[in-house]
Amino acid sequence: MSTLVATAALATAMLSNCSWNSPGRNPYRGSVSAAVSRYVDIPAPERARLIAKIEAARPDDMVAITRDGIVGQHDYSPRISAMHFGQRTVCDDVIRDKWAATRSEPAAVYCEGDHCLIVPKICNNVSRVQRIGGGGPGGARTAGSQPAPAAFGSAAQDMPRAASPDDVAAADALAQLAATPAPVTSAFMSPFGGAVGGTFGTGKLPTTDTTPSSPVPEPDTPLMLGAGFAVLLAARLGVKARRRKTAPDSAA
Repeated sequence: MSTLVATAALATAMLSNCSWNSPGRNPYRGSVSAAVSRYVDIPAPERARLIAKIEAARPDDMVAITRDGIVGQHDYSPRISAMHFGQRTVCDDVIRDKWAATRSEPAAVYCEGDHCLIVPKICNNVSRVQRIGGGGPGGARTAGSQPAPAAFGSAAQDMPRAASPDDVAAADALAQLAATPAPVTSAFMSPFGGAVGGTFGTGKLPTTDTTPSSPVPEPDTPLMLGAGFAVLLAARLGVKARRRKTAPDSAA
């Protein structure tokens, strides 16, 4: 995965060479807008019209992708480029050389000016394709037609087909991990001593229990208890004294 480049702003994995020999294995799971917006060489007004066409399912052509070409009402270069996989992965050059000669996958083509996008039905992998002979609906093959420039540089065009394709699944997993913000944690000293952990953004502060584990009596509590016992003792002694005075009279 030496060709992997993760952009910090979009957290997208840009790969140079990938296999599309198993269509549908890594379908695109992002939005149409996000995919088309990554084609920064297409003027913004044309990107907006392409997004509207794809979202409304209004293709300019319905084609069949085969191992060796793309067959439709117009002539197309057999090369498919800048294909979206997973949620955040774009591969500039995709190969399908291991397809059976009889295999055919339906796809929709959307064009604005000289820019065409192709969306295979099996995986919705928004990709780029070149319509040969110009951008108009009646465009025909011309002798001087040149292949479309690579979407993210020309290195992939010259890459040998024998090169080992990049691992799309691993690249997409890394891109999603890079796009996931990690919680920011901190530790600060409590005013009552000791470090207290916390998480920014929660709006909550750690609580500290200052209630003593066992109640401590107030300073005057022993005096009050002593006075109470003295009153009870005096009353008891008075009752006994009255009983002794009245005892001889009752005996007579």
